[in-house]
Amino acid sequence: MNASNENNPECYLRDLPEDVLAEIGETGGVWVGRYRVIDAQTLELKREFKSRQTSRRVGDLWEERIEYLYTDEPPVEKVFQARMGPGGSHIYDRTQIVSGRSEKTSQGQVVFPYVWANGDEGIEVLEVQNYLTGTLRTRVWQRFRDKKLYELVIVEEEKIARQDGDDGGEMNV
Repeated sequence: MNASNENNPECYLRDLPEDVLAEIGETGGVWVGRYRVIDAQTLELKREFKSRQTSRRVGDLWEERIEYLYTDEPPVEKVFQARMGPGGSHIYDRTQIVSGRSEKTSQGQVVFPYVWANGDEGIEVLEVQNYLTGTLRTRVWQRFRDKKLYELVIVEEEKIARQDGDDGGEMNV
């Protein structure tokens, strides 16, 4: 049990092992998953596809290479790069594909408000990542256009390999 949960009679705190908490945002790996894009007004499923994300830390830099695996069109790969911030946070400059700063909570979530740098004026995203274990996580994106929620993206992922060290080392299953 998480020591902070044992010592806190006031309220529930998640019971995520300390080693899992320590790795969030610090240790890369390979995640495979499924995306579901949902219309926020009608709750209709707009699109569903699979993905493969390889993330790695090299010194003070973080890189994510995501391959979006569509059934109706060729795969698309995007590379995201960030500077490492304190406590496992990632800082995506205005020169990157997305711009924003992620923050890790003490209970195993990552909160990441950002904007895309592709000219989508008025579009903001709030991504919340929830680590269930060291190898299972969910992500929910709330997409806003002109301050109005228009789309939700639900992602379920499993980590199938882990990065050794913080030097961009090998992935180990």
